[in-house]
Amino acid sequence: MGANRNPRMPLRTLVVAMASAVLLAAAASPAQADDTSVRAAWEGNDPQFAKLGRSLDRALENWKESDFRRWRPVVRVYTRIRRLLTKTRKATRAEQASTERGGEARKLALDSMRVFDQSLATFSRGVRRAVRGDRRATGDADRGVRLERRSLNLAKKAHRIFNELGVPRPAGAGGG
Repeated sequence: MGANRNPRMPLRTLVVAMASAVLLAAAASPAQADDTSVRAAWEGNDPQFAKLGRSLDRALENWKESDFRRWRPVVRVYTRIRRLLTKTRKATRAEQASTERGGEARKLALDSMRVFDQSLATFSRGVRRAVRGDRRATGDADRGVRLERRSLNLAKKAHRIFNELGVPRPAGAGGG
């Protein structure tokens, strides 16, 4: 029985096992790649958002220092952020997740951006109302803060899922 055995059999078994492992890894790889492209579309503009955030901080500081007379730069920065947010939402919406959990993270990311856009619109409206002396400006500020907090919570959940899936952060993306 042992004499009829082919001496190359263990080598063939090893080669077949390695080929199977490579094929399985290749089959799992596109799923990772699709989820990665969703995260890259969502977080790819983080450096631009950080730059606009610094511009917003400066505009708000100048607005306060001018006794709330120079308000237009604040509204302009809010508009630029919303424009970049719209671009990011379109890019993220165009990507398809390959796993169920990736789809859940994609939905949370899109919801986070939608709510963040609502908060920016509310803050912008509040600035214009404050300039006119409208009392509703305070309510806009409060609502904007609540919406921003909700957006951050949705984003944290999306980050958690992407991290659980092992999806890497795109190069240049900030913390989260």
